Amino acid sequence: MSESFAEHDPGDLIAVGKINKVHGIKGEVKVRPYFGSPDDFLNYRKMYFRDPESGLPQHLKVSRCRPQAGDVILKLEGLDDRTAAEGYRGVEILVDKKLLPPLPEDEYYWHELVGFQVETDIGRHLGKVATFFQTAGHDVMVVRGSGREYLIPLEKEFILKRDGDASILTVKDLPGLFAIND
Repeated sequence: MSESFAEHDPGDLIAVGKINKVHGIKGEVKVRPYFGSPDDFLNYRKMYFRDPESGLPQHLKVSRCRPQAGDVILKLEGLDDRTAAEGYRGVEILVDKKLLPPLPEDEYYWHELVGFQVETDIGRHLGKVATFFQTAGHDVMVVRGSGREYLIPLEKEFILKRDGDASILTVKDLPGLFAIND
């Protein structure tokens, strides 16, 4: 099903979703996209997964791809039954960053913000963007600095400014939002 990863710098690849379950009995898997539309997967010419043993990306040979109710159903070559597909549950799907669809000017991909310095609108330095995660209500940005971790909702009322040239995010300093970690 996979071939050795050699044509990309691993830094060029970005996780776009995760295999969260098996679909049917013929080896199909269901992928939950991390962002965008499930239709975006139709444009990903090459997909990869991170090999659990080596940690290196491996090419996925996809024979069929179809969006379904917010998810994506993939048929991977070499997976011909449910048992074989079960081994891929929890595996992240990666694609080359160049294949991501362009976003409107006021939107951004998570990976573009990792490493940004985060400051409040009253000048308090919180740390750097470390990672993100999804909840049922909204996405959350994890900021780490000075031995503290802050969880900031990715909502327009909290993220005030993004300075791409200086790699700084300015967030609203709301009473109580950061006090739990002080």
